[in-house]
Amino acid sequence: GNWDCQDCSYCNGVEVCVEFVCEGGIAIDCSDTHECTTDSCSEELLDCEHVLDDALCSDGTACNGAEFCDETLGCQDAPPIDCNDSILCTLDRCEEPTGACTNVVTDEVCNDGDACTIDVCDTGADTCSNTLIDNDGDSFPPESCGGPDCDDDDEDRYPWATEICTDGIDSNCNGLPDVSDPMCCSGSGDTCDCPVDMTTGGVLTGTTVGMSNDYCGTCGASPCGFDGADVAFYLSLPTASFVQWTMSGMTWNFYMHLHEGSCRGTEVACDTFPSGGTSLTKILDPGFYFLILDSPGMFTTGAYSISATTTPVEVVSSNDTCLSAAPVTPGMTYAGSLAGLVDDYAPPTACTWITGGADAVFRITLPTDATLEASTVGSSFDTVLHMLDSTCAGGTTLPCDTNGGGGTASRIYNFLSAGTYYIVVDNNSWSTATDYILTVDLI
Repeated sequence: GNWDCQDCSYCNGVEVCVEFVCEGGIAIDCSDTHECTTDSCSEELLDCEHVLDDALCSDGTACNGAEFCDETLGCQDAPPIDCNDSILCTLDRCEEPTGACTNVVTDEVCNDGDACTIDVCDTGADTCSNTLIDNDGDSFPPESCGGPDCDDDDEDRYPWATEICTDGIDSNCNGLPDVSDPMCCSGSGDTCDCPVDMTTGGVLTGTTVGMSNDYCGTCGASPCGFDGADVAFYLSLPTASFVQWTMSGMTWNFYMHLHEGSCRGTEVACDTFPSGGTSLTKILDPGFYFLILDSPGMFTTGAYSISATTTPVEVVSSNDTCLSAAPVTPGMTYAGSLAGLVDDYAPPTACTWITGGADAVFRITLPTDATLEASTVGSSFDTVLHMLDSTCAGGTTLPCDTNGGGGTASRIYNFLSAGTYYIVVDNNSWSTATDYILTVDLI
């Protein structure tokens, strides 16, 4: 019978007797359809065995993670190897075929794609620095990259360098050849071929008698060319500055127009004045400027007396309210304009009865009790200075001043307890002038 045909082996199936002849059985099929298991039949267990084999899932690439075999789902992908060390200044890579991480300190991670910048990673601070190129190391980027250096391959040529008057080279990059550079020529300023240099300050005197009519401004006679004789002045500014030109003793009507780069460059200011003298103020970026003292009439000439007061400043803008207040550092001087700002805070009536003028706001924090001094000396209009507390509210105990700085300038000099305060530069008139200067210090 069938029992006599058994070979006592489970895995090769059950043997049977057919017409007195033993025939082999059908082997046990242990396949589980998973591509990542080793399937076998166990004589000991009298059952199938399915051994998970992760190696059968490998795609031969280490960095995308070690693939593994799941007894239910089959081959599964693992998360790729994360080599990020959270340090900005390293280039993090997973290396094949080992799957080992490399973290190399490099500036490559700071590349901003701008050919005009030098991209460096500060490993100490773990930050990127992207500075304009400076091939000659004179601290001035080239003109081709928006800088002021007219020759970035010559360390002796840069803005505000000393002009060598006999070499025919524009050493200070002001665009004027030696014969026309104010450092080299000494003339009446009849034209920009030799303008009068007012960079060093002081009072300059002269006359337009005998001068020609070479330039005109937008606020002069119309059409251009019907104004009178003019004088050209030169001003070099290495830093942002608040500049005030003051005329005195003038006995003829005049106007002034200011240009950047050359006498026919971009006009940045123009204003008319009656005889007797007054002042023009302007907040200017670093650069070279030409001021033209002109006459609105073809036959009007006369003597002049003019001076330029230049104050290096930090230029601020958009400081319209306490929320956008510009922070103050004691010992610094700030400049800005009320143009585009609105009236947010009315000064106490003890200071002025005029309200409705636009105002600008600054914020200062006193870590300890201190005496604060603030002034608007040099501003182009009649100012009021007043202060608000840390909640941006005013009060009769907070300092306020109208003309304590002399003339139309304001000055606060008060002892204050430690805390945060807001300084408000306000307009004490309906003047259209808007440029102001604010100096703040602790005594």
